[in-house]
Amino acid sequence: MKQKIKTILLTFIIYSLLIANGKDIAAAGGEELPQSPPACDGIKVIRHSSTSLRLSWNPLKDIDGYTIYQYDKKRHTYKPIKNISATKTSWIHKKRKRNSVYRYRIAAYKKYGEKKITGPKSIWVRSKVYQRNKKKINARAPKVNKKKCNLGLCSGYQLTAESIPAKFGLNEAKRVFSPKIRWFSSDKTIATVSANGRIQAGKTVGRCTVYAVAHNGIRTGITVEVKNYAKVSGYYNYGPRPEVIELISNYTPHIQKIAEYFSINRLDSEEILEISINDNAEIVLSNPAKDVTPVWNEIEELLANYPYPISIKVFPTEIEFNLREGPYPGYVAFVFDDDCRELINQRIASHWIACWFYPI
Repeated sequence: MKQKIKTILLTFIIYSLLIANGKDIAAAGGEELPQSPPACDGIKVIRHSSTSLRLSWNPLKDIDGYTIYQYDKKRHTYKPIKNISATKTSWIHKKRKRNSVYRYRIAAYKKYGEKKITGPKSIWVRSKVYQRNKKKINARAPKVNKKKCNLGLCSGYQLTAESIPAKFGLNEAKRVFSPKIRWFSSDKTIATVSANGRIQAGKTVGRCTVYAVAHNGIRTGITVEVKNYAKVSGYYNYGPRPEVIELISNYTPHIQKIAEYFSINRLDSEEILEISINDNAEIVLSNPAKDVTPVWNEIEELLANYPYPISIKVFPTEIEFNLREGPYPGYVAFVFDDDCRELINQRIASHWIACWFYPI
């Protein structure tokens, strides 16, 4: 009986390991289990002639072909109309009706013996067949207000895009028949983009591309780089106040980690959080319910050991390390969404400023 149980357990373990490695236990040769191909990217459809459209897409590896789907208006669904070899990345749809609009999607497929696995369908693209003198025509690459965007952690930026008519239209009053722009991000873990073009950086440093896509799939890419501006490599122009010199020289890791935490965990639009230390060496929060556990040690060490009076004030848009109270205060601040480039005399690093008020 014990031997039988051991045999069953051993069989189960081997089966689990094979499944985890994507192998077919039924095949002694170790064939791979069928896997769905990835989605097609870069799909676009343009006018090829007054009666034809040309579809194109980016190539995929390790597939057996592509299936082109056309939208059926009567059935409100996409039906397959053509299978294309894996070596091709374009196809011309001929004998189209003039001044008509056609919508497509593409999916890659892979064969496993007699079984055919089709991957997810691409985004839809649509284009119009027309003569060159027509007023309403297709679009070219959208015009955007920015080609590169640097953002801090959890920061946002509003992009705008304009749909531009194709160059080869001959009508002086030409315009795009469908001017709506769609937005996509190449990596949502780095930054997302809303339906109206607002970029929102995530909590991860990195680079991605946000695309403004016209109705026909022709797109303009915006490079988005997300940086952790709280943790700059160095500061400059922060003298001669001894309070600032002491803070930068000996407490940089503390203020950077605290600044990073609140740039990610932002306060509500009208919320303010004050953090100080009382005469009993106790840390006091203006909102005791606020969670600062991840940076509690840094806050405690900074407020308890910094040799000058200090407190912390957090706003929805920045954090201030207040270094002196009274009529002529000073502070070092980290501004979440502004690089402070215009504050020439106060800027000590990108997104960091040091201000000191003197009597007139």
